[in-house]
Order: sequence, then structure tokens, then C-alpha cells
Amino acid sequence: MPNVVSSRFATSTPTTIAFVSRDNTTFHIERTKLDRAADFSPPSSVASSPTELVHLSENAVTLDLLFRYVYNEVNVNLDQFTIDQVASLATAAEKYIVFSAMSVCRLYMKNHYKTDPIQVLEYAVQHDLRDIVDAAAPYTIGNDLTLMQSVLPASHLLPWVMFNDEYQKIAREVASTGPDPISDHSDSKCELGDEEEETWSWIIHRVSHILLKTGGRALLDMYTQVQAERRRGHEIGAWPTSDMDLRATLGTDAGPLPDAYQMFTAEMLHSVARCEGCDAALRQWRDEIVDEVGKIKPFTTFL
Repeated sequence: MPNVVSSRFATSTPTTIAFVSRDNTTFHIERTKLDRAADFSPPSSVASSPTELVHLSENAVTLDLLFRYVYNEVNVNLDQFTIDQVASLATAAEKYIVFSAMSVCRLYMKNHYKTDPIQVLEYAVQHDLRDIVDAAAPYTIGNDLTLMQSVLPASHLLPWVMFNDEYQKIAREVASTGPDPISDHSDSKCELGDEEEETWSWIIHRVSHILLKTGGRALLDMYTQVQAERRRGHEIGAWPTSDMDLRATLGTDAGPLPDAYQMFTAEMLHSVARCEGCDAALRQWRDEIVDEVGKIKPFTTFL
């Protein structure tokens, strides 16, 4: 592959060092910038000369981003890049100890633990960022073991299997048992009448389907939703009455909600609303599941 020179870092002076990416792009970087921004500088035996090439293992996109932080550029918009590109930058920032990039990347990756948990977990484990590990790990449950083998070191694989199984045990229990609405009726008759069996069959089937479809990850979104309600002082019965209310509770952007948020829905609540016993049973079932999820310890405690 022919060598090209970065358009952003093209100026060669007696005080620059020429770094070459693995895909043969050359970056002319001032040694003084490196000294101030990072523990990145090559040994003093490397001359500050464009003729002395320093080959690095990162690609051009990663190095271009990294050197922008070395030069203290303030308008780097990481949202323009893919999660894999940002993860590569984050790894390079940790490797070369580029301080400004390290802090920005850590914050960016932690903020993406729900949308890109695999990449975030891989990065966090590699650099022992335990708070980020614990944030991302729950959102990797239900994934294929082969995938996790490609992401995690051997020391973390068995702990992940044990951690994942804690969630799967709850999912299996929920799918196989369901609530007991009869105990909540006391001496009163079920107001659902002939629709009772069909209604509960639909509810349990729906919950089981969502758990299966999401590999158990629906438990996490349900837990987040209920905890948000509790923090805001909502009564147990104050379920969102619409998707719009649910977005407001969760703080999500407008648009279609993920299936995982639909483990328990306003439609379910409405289907049992006219029966006090069934209504209480459904609410209690949800809260019991939430309490079980809350007992699961952080992933790093399994290490």
C-alpha cells in the first residue's frame, strides 16, 4: 500500500516526529505537543526528524483522532464515528496515556453501555475500568458463549457464565410459573369472568416471549423502569398509561420503544383493571421480579 501523508498533520519541521499508521498514513507530530499531552513520546534516541519513521499498530482513523486530542482540539465530535472506531481510539488513548482522550473516551464508552454493551465491556475489561465493566456486563446477558469468548479473557469467561445464569434463572422461573391471581381475590369473585383464564394466559405468554426474544435482557429494562418510578415517588400502581408516559419515566428519546421495554405494558394493566384481585396480582408479580433482579450482585464480584 503506497504511503500517504495526513492532510491534517502534514507539516514537517525539524521538531516533528513522523508516525506511520498500519495502513501507511504518515502523521507529522510536534514532540513538544506529545510531551505535554501524554506519556506517548518515543525514546529520546528517536530523532525529531521526518526521515525517522515511527511505525504504530493503529490505523489512520484512530491515529488522526488521537493526535487531535494531543493537539488539544476542542471540537472533536465522537458521535460522527462508529462505536468500533471510538473503541479503537479509547484503547489507543489508554495504551499511549493521552490524558485528554482517556477521560473523554471513558465517559463516551460508559454512556454507551446500553446501546453497545459488547464493545464497551471489551474495552472496560481490557483496561480494568470496573465501574464501566459493571455497567455494561448486565446488557451482555443472553449472548452466545462463542461471542463472549471472543470478547472476554479466559479469566472473565467463567464469571460471566455464572453472572449470566443468575439472570437466566429468574427468566426461567418467570416463564414457567407466572403469578397466582387466585390468592389475591380473597373471597371475592374474579371480575374478569370467563375472560380470566384467557387474559392470564395471554399475559404470561407475552412476558415469556419477550424474555426469550431478548435473552433475558428485558429484565434489565423492567428493573430500570420500576426503579425510576420508585425514585420519582410514584405509587406502585402508577404504571405508565401510554408509551409516551413510559418514555418520560425512562428518559428515552421519542420514537419506537425497544421490545425489551414492553415486558409489562399499560395494555396488560388495562386488561385486568376491572378486577381488583387480578390487578393486585399483576402488580405484585412485577414487583417480585424486580426485587429478584435487584439481588443480583455486580459482575466484578464474580471475578
